[in-house]
Amino acid sequence: MRTRGTRHSRTLLPLATVIAVAATPLLSAAPSAATASVTTDDAAWTTPAFVRTVGARGSAGLYAWGVAFNPATTHVLVGDYLNYQVREFTTEGTLLKSFYRSASERRGQPEGIAVDPRTGDIFVSDHARGSAGYVARFSVGGSFKQEYRLPGVRYNAWITVDHAGYLYVSDSHSWNNAADPPKIRKFDVSGSSAREVLSFGSYPNLGQITGVAVDPEDGKIYLADLKNKRVNVWNSNGTPHAIIGDGKFSGDMRGVAVNEGNRQLYVVDAGAGQVERFNLDTKAHLGTFGSLGSGPGQFGDGGRGITVDDHDDVWVADYGNTRVLKFSASGSFLAAYPNPPQKPPAGSLAQPRDVAIGAANAVWTVEQNNHRLQRFTPAGAPNGMWGKRGSTPPLGFNYPRGIAVQPGSGRIWVANTTEASVRVLTPTMKLAFEIKKPGYLTEVIDIEFGNGKAYIGDANGGRVIIVNPSNGAILGAISKRCAGVAVNPAGGDVYCSSWYDDRIYRYSKSGSLLDTFGTPGSGTGQLTNPWDIDIAGGTLWVTDADRAKVLAYSLGGTFLGEFGSAGDRPGQFNNPSGITHDGSGKLYVADAGNDRIQVFDPKASLPSDSSAPAVRITKPSGSTPLPVPTTLTGTVSDNTRVGTVELAIQNQTTNMWWDGRTSTWASTKAWTNAGVKGSGTTSGQWWFPLIGAQRGQGYRLEVRAFDARLNTSAIVVTTFRTSG
Repeated sequence: MRTRGTRHSRTLLPLATVIAVAATPLLSAAPSAATASVTTDDAAWTTPAFVRTVGARGSAGLYAWGVAFNPATTHVLVGDYLNYQVREFTTEGTLLKSFYRSASERRGQPEGIAVDPRTGDIFVSDHARGSAGYVARFSVGGSFKQEYRLPGVRYNAWITVDHAGYLYVSDSHSWNNAADPPKIRKFDVSGSSAREVLSFGSYPNLGQITGVAVDPEDGKIYLADLKNKRVNVWNSNGTPHAIIGDGKFSGDMRGVAVNEGNRQLYVVDAGAGQVERFNLDTKAHLGTFGSLGSGPGQFGDGGRGITVDDHDDVWVADYGNTRVLKFSASGSFLAAYPNPPQKPPAGSLAQPRDVAIGAANAVWTVEQNNHRLQRFTPAGAPNGMWGKRGSTPPLGFNYPRGIAVQPGSGRIWVANTTEASVRVLTPTMKLAFEIKKPGYLTEVIDIEFGNGKAYIGDANGGRVIIVNPSNGAILGAISKRCAGVAVNPAGGDVYCSSWYDDRIYRYSKSGSLLDTFGTPGSGTGQLTNPWDIDIAGGTLWVTDADRAKVLAYSLGGTFLGEFGSAGDRPGQFNNPSGITHDGSGKLYVADAGNDRIQVFDPKASLPSDSSAPAVRITKPSGSTPLPVPTTLTGTVSDNTRVGTVELAIQNQTTNMWWDGRTSTWASTKAWTNAGVKGSGTTSGQWWFPLIGAQRGQGYRLEVRAFDARLNTSAIVVTTFRTSG
């Protein structure tokens, strides 16, 4: 499956500060009759030397999306959207287990969750763009049973199962219109394949359906209608019955749940950060609970999935605050889980998609999964963290994938990808302006400066957008569907990389196409998914996310060489994405799948070396219990160049191992990359924030190090306990 960087289609909220722009013409994209001259250095190419890594691996403990109560176990199931897990909690918030399909088997991410109340079987919408219509079925104990491909379904994030075992799917998204109305599809899943037994929908009385629930008493179907800002009620035979809550919702509706015990309907009003209550029988509005924020009972960006347990308590996925909230039936806040919280700490990275160099060689990166910006010192120490999941400027982000520092002003430009906008922030993190033009900007990925302009790669929009960097006014565009952009400082030619065409295009600064280079394919020198490009030292550098390579071309398009391989050791990559360079020409690569930045020096080479590095643990030290969550630390050294440090952590009571790739305790031993900081290259300090530690537990810690030549240290072992 081609990795396009897991793009998420979500309904977007209007933003507070938007620059109005007029329609702008595309610049000419016709090839010129003659190829313009380029400035290039075609000297012998050598593999850039590994210098260091920046950042530690670390996602949040729970990116809550779908929620369902399982009456067979009386447990609550939560879809951990970005860790690719389903978490099973007791109704008192104890995490019992985590399960899902392996990376090689799953189709996408666990979004909607539903339970067959007769058997306890668990249905998960295994959904990704380009791989829609799949639902995975698990046993009541979490073992995978089978996969269904739902015929005709294009979008299946919202699902439920009725008391007869029929699966209902909301096949609906923002593209719905009169010619392509939303559909509610009912499937018989009693056999080896899903058989559709009912389908209904119309437009505009059904707009975009973002939640579905079935009343077990009378079979009525309740649909959260985001576009019409109401709940549509349909009879079990697929005919309209009633409307609930017209005028009560902000617009960004999410989940809906029926409580047959107290005859109440709960609807997530995400835009307002609330949950609305209604009487199922009279349709009367009974009240509201929740608000926007990060405190007790508040939602970071509004709730997502919602369910009711056997005590009539209401559980709501608080994706923006990386937790799930529990309320009483009347809306009193009861608890938040996980407890203690497992928020992503400073310095840990989850899918860093781009990197930029700021003043004093500060390293800036943008995290797709944690929806935030981070800054590190040149020595790799965390030095600032801003942002969270949300739609409100300046620091509410929605899967940001690009970052750039504007020369001179120091403004931070952020490609707020799923909001289809570019946020421009002052050095003090105030909003300078926002570039947003619905229908014109669609999927902004990369931002570069040159020729006195800013260039924005809009991967799906079919253009590179040219912008006045002082005020964000759109000046024009280059008509090519590119993600990455680079500008040659000598001559002003504009290069862009297309992950759809698997080619590099070169334009004059006036917008004329000069030439095309790069061959699609998986062989040496070929392109499978060119994500980003950068010009440094007279060379064009290209990250290929699928091939786990960085390729080098002359500025005239001659292939010079490539480096990297799949893996997580020094110099290896997993989905390399953004690339940039500093004033000395060092390359910085956002190694997204490994949750780190890697730095390379094209002007240096690594000497032959067979000596192993040395690693030491400084915390824990002694018998004093550590607080939770806690940060483990130590030192590392090597005679030539330090590479990476890895940790393996085992709970001595459960014998489970911490897997930092998914923030999960698992039965199989897993090694997780720590962060390394230090001003030199032969010694440094490692650190790792262990968010999964529980109070009053004993742990075994193993640490090992690799140098830049992949020599491995001896494993150092210690044990420690946590307080409480």
